[in-house]
Amino acid sequence: MLFCKTEVTFCLLALLSALEKVSAYYCEWDFCDVKSYCCGENQCCSNSYSPWYIWWAGAFVMVLVMWTCNGILRYYRAKQAQSGGIKYQDLESANRQLDDKNSSRSPTL
Repeated sequence: MLFCKTEVTFCLLALLSALEKVSAYYCEWDFCDVKSYCCGENQCCSNSYSPWYIWWAGAFVMVLVMWTCNGILRYYRAKQAQSGGIKYQDLESANRQLDDKNSSRSPTL
């Protein structure tokens, strides 16, 4: 009976080891992937960045800068409006003022 248990255990171990993926490192002979480089003792390590990571980081930084500039601009515009430095008016009155200015000008030739 002991023999059967050993045989079953051996069969299970053989089956599990066959299912496990085994990979070898061939750094010495330059068999690493395009996306990896040689690091350590005959090991291929994957690159930690790619151009897409750099592009996304740049896009994130640009959005952050634009968001910050927008906040600063809105802050100073609101501060200027509170102090009376900016006079806001509605679109219709602004258009009437422009029409009055343009109609009062005499055409020059």
